[in-house]
Amino acid sequence: MEKAVVVNREARAYVLHQQYDKTIFTYPDRDEEHTFTVLEWLNEVTIHYGSSVNGRIDAFHALTGSYQKAAILLSECSLDIYFPLRGLKAKENIWIYYNKLITFHSCGNKYTRLIFDKGLTYEVPFDYRTIKAQMHRCKIFIDALRDNYMVSI
Repeated sequence: MEKAVVVNREARAYVLHQQYDKTIFTYPDRDEEHTFTVLEWLNEVTIHYGSSVNGRIDAFHALTGSYQKAAILLSECSLDIYFPLRGLKAKENIWIYYNKLITFHSCGNKYTRLIFDKGLTYEVPFDYRTIKAQMHRCKIFIDALRDNYMVSI
């Protein structure tokens, strides 16, 4: 099995599409297929920054008061976040790089078109309200992190 690797911030995938035991990383200019799950990759990245996926999940729950589809903060410095469109234990899931998503809109039939910086568009089989709710939870999370940072100075 391929080991999940930590990549630099400039090379982060915009969409992580997990299909059971493989994951497709979508970048503005290419797709890459890997034989590890999104959570395995996220755990490697969060450990690289001194935490763990479980620690990030606990922080998300505590700071947002939301226990649905926890977003994962990669680094407190960059505030890079990925959020899932299904529950964390789903074997098939799509994770979105919050920081690069510019806008989104409904395509009908419960599909949503995501529009990222650098011109990438990506359609997901989810109602736009799911993305809207996740984006809102991420904003609450970032605001709480910033408020806590300001209090600790």
